Amino acid sequence: MKNMMDIITFIRRNKKPTMAEIQSFDRSIKTKSKTLIYYELFKNHWMGLNDRRRVELLKWVNIILNSMPPTSSVEKTMTKIRKLVKDRYGYESPQYRGSLTNLVFDRVQKEKNIQDYNKKIENQTRNSREIKLKDIEKIFEENQGESFQEKLTYLLLNSGSRFVELNTGIFKDGGNGMISLSNIAKTRDKTREIKKELLDLDSEKFMKKLLEYRALNKNPDSAIIQLNSYLKDKYGFSSYTLRKYYANVSYYLQDNKKIQKNSYLSDVLGHENDDVAKIYSGYYVKE
Repeated sequence: MKNMMDIITFIRRNKKPTMAEIQSFDRSIKTKSKTLIYYELFKNHWMGLNDRRRVELLKWVNIILNSMPPTSSVEKTMTKIRKLVKDRYGYESPQYRGSLTNLVFDRVQKEKNIQDYNKKIENQTRNSREIKLKDIEKIFEENQGESFQEKLTYLLLNSGSRFVELNTGIFKDGGNGMISLSNIAKTRDKTREIKKELLDLDSEKFMKKLLEYRALNKNPDSAIIQLNSYLKDKYGFSSYTLRKYYANVSYYLQDNKKIQKNSYLSDVLGHENDDVAKIYSGYYVKE
């Protein structure tokens, strides 16, 4: 909190905000994430500073954001702050170019942080349940039939989508084994779209199976009950486990050490908060 108070003191000395502004911002600190606080602090006060002080503020915020774990929220905050500058001064302005110079996450440090973080997660999950790729392949092979339980199992495992999203989500074939999904469940912005890779890399087959399932499924409430009964009898787990399998196998197959696991899981599963994805990371993939 010391760094945050240093910035607040810096702004108050130079902008001299009203007592109402101070009290309002102080109250917000108690209820918002650190990255959001820094964004709102910059947004609400930077216009009262001269150019030199504005650059100093950018550098100050940059130092603090670079000290945070490299989650997607950190870089999103940086992007939002730079957008404020671009919208006011323009894309070609020296102010915007200065924001690109003075507010960029350190790439070397980010990669190191991600490697350290993923190693920590991997060590934690060694005591958790393992996923064998041959078991995933077997589930795919055993669920190529015409029953809606088999179609559902294929769709859920292949895309990591929620059951409700297979009924109400808007899916599009992205080609090259990719699909896009909007009208995401448990998210406020229904226009938000996520893109993700299917485990079997066959987007055409996925869209065909989805249409077939929707044609067969007339009662979603009954369908999920029957599906979980089918999965429990055959594999000993519920449909929720299929979503966990997708998340971890998909991350493993990406094999991109520059992406933090929780951040990746949050994106492909349609979460709005990286912390929520932690409940899916208690697995590891065994080759």
